[in-house]
Amino acid sequence: NYIPYDIMQLNLMNGHLGTIDRETGAVKEFSEEEKQKEQGLLNWKTVYPALGKVLGSLKEKFMSGEDSVQEILTGYAGSVTKYGRLTAKAVYNNFGSPTEAICIIEDVTDAVIGRQKAEKKLEQVIKDSQKDPLTGLYNKESFFTVGQQMIDEHTGMSAALIFMDLDNFKSLNDLIGHMTGDKALMDVADKLRDLFAKRDIMARFGGDEFCILSFDNTVSGLRDRLDLMIERMRETYSDDKSSVMVSASVGMTLMPRFGTDLKKVMTLSDKALYCAKEKGKNRFVIYEEGMEPEGYVGRED
Repeated sequence: NYIPYDIMQLNLMNGHLGTIDRETGAVKEFSEEEKQKEQGLLNWKTVYPALGKVLGSLKEKFMSGEDSVQEILTGYAGSVTKYGRLTAKAVYNNFGSPTEAICIIEDVTDAVIGRQKAEKKLEQVIKDSQKDPLTGLYNKESFFTVGQQMIDEHTGMSAALIFMDLDNFKSLNDLIGHMTGDKALMDVADKLRDLFAKRDIMARFGGDEFCILSFDNTVSGLRDRLDLMIERMRETYSDDKSSVMVSASVGMTLMPRFGTDLKKVMTLSDKALYCAKEKGKNRFVIYEEGMEPEGYVGRED
């Protein structure tokens, strides 16, 4: 579907633009009155502002050696966005100089909008693939990818890698059921969003494990945050037969003091977490140089 005045001739010498009659080949220049007419799907008045900007650069492009030019024009018909594809080909005189350009404009609104929708859908699919479907936090793989990129792009920035494991989560699932267990996980995710800043990177690693990469905090500020985190994570879930209190054990490592490789620093936070469990759960431990808890065998990743 071509829009009105779909085949045009541009005089590169004086900038005059006219429409070409498809049957006779005759050229008729546009009058100012015609430029103001509202007609067709992509009418001249709609396209004119964008078209004028493109036509002004055609001569320069052709003079630099380009034989043909293609551009997408954006116009507006009221509140509706319209798109036209301009294809222009140079016509040369006997001396090899471009004197005219034959221009065709096609209505590509549906194609452009369709592509935009497909691109947005693809972006959403990629975004969804980075997230844990239950909590909406990053998944484990994306946490390391996004977090490491953030660390690499901000060399020397203070950060803390916080690794959290829920206490008594297995008992919750066994005694009250997995639906309640899922609710507890979603509750934890909501609490983490309230506790940490938007710039911080939060993830569910699977099961009852969560990880947070928190930025630009003082040690004292982090201690206060972890105290509040331990307090907020304590919650009792009940049914007619059983009651289970879920709490959290947390290990934290300071960065870049103990490194900038997230996976290596993760091992240190896991050691601190192991110590928190061994000391009775429901608490946090900050990694210190040389910490090697007895019985620690490492993670199976």
